[in-house]
Amino acid sequence: CCIDEESNHSIKDYSRQIATDGHEIQGHETVQQIIDVGNDGQIIREYFATCIPGLQNILASELITLGAIDVVPTGTSGVSFAGNSTIGLKSILWCRTAHKVMELIASSPFSTPVRNSGDLYEFTKASIHTPSLLGNGQGGLMTLSVNTIYTATVPKELCHGHFTALTVKNALVDAVRELRDDGDRPDVDVEDSDVPLVAVLKGRRVGGERLGRGRGR
Repeated sequence: CCIDEESNHSIKDYSRQIATDGHEIQGHETVQQIIDVGNDGQIIREYFATCIPGLQNILASELITLGAIDVVPTGTSGVSFAGNSTIGLKSILWCRTAHKVMELIASSPFSTPVRNSGDLYEFTKASIHTPSLLGNGQGGLMTLSVNTIYTATVPKELCHGHFTALTVKNALVDAVRELRDDGDRPDVDVEDSDVPLVAVLKGRRVGGERLGRGRGR
């Protein structure tokens, strides 16, 4: 399973720097939320941009022109790429063919698959650095939303997009409540949330069994 932060060409979603080292996860391997540091010392992040089907090569060309690296069209309606936060901002501002631009904030390796809602809850709560994403519990509360994307068949318990999104949301809300002395929790705003998230669930067949993988952008 992977969790991504989503932007609909909105600068506010990149106003925060989600920059934390990988940390130990209970029951999971260490998740590295930052993939690399460039020669100039700037953090290199992973992104994924969606587009109208058939425009993926044009989108890839636009991203390369902006200075993105590791640009790879994925299917007919998306392109993965990497770059620093400036590249992320440029892709929002100047890519004419991009529909959404998302940043990867957590990813579960195939070696520790997410098989059910309990696994997804624990992965989300343990792997996402909540203070960087939703605040350190000292200030006001930000709103959030969670959408789900499936790229393959996943375990039955995770195949309902609405309840899968609720699992991710509940894990983050519980993490925020644990940080706050007042026990308040962030609200959900599906129209214009401060932190729009997308959970991308993938699957892999091993020995005849379909395994679910949680991964975010």
